[in-house]
Amino acid sequence: MFLPKFSSREAEASIQKAIQDVEFGVEPSIRKASDVRALLPSTVAHRLAGRLPRHLAYKTLLHAYQEDQIIKWIREWLPVA
Repeated sequence: MFLPKFSSREAEASIQKAIQDVEFGVEPSIRKASDVRALLPSTVAHRLAGRLPRHLAYKTLLHAYQEDQIIKWIREWLPVA
């Protein structure tokens, strides 16, 4: 099966449309809805089960380097018992 390359916005829109197709009964199954939209069935199934998209699931406020610098600063300023 050939899967076309989507931008992240296009992919997210296709996933949401496939989910709606399954929920509203437009398509009889996850596999059929994903085939119509050229998506992997596992992606649609995971989203229906509640999995978040990557950009929401792995959201952080700081980069790893910034977190390390804050931890280092806290350790320097905490009194040693």
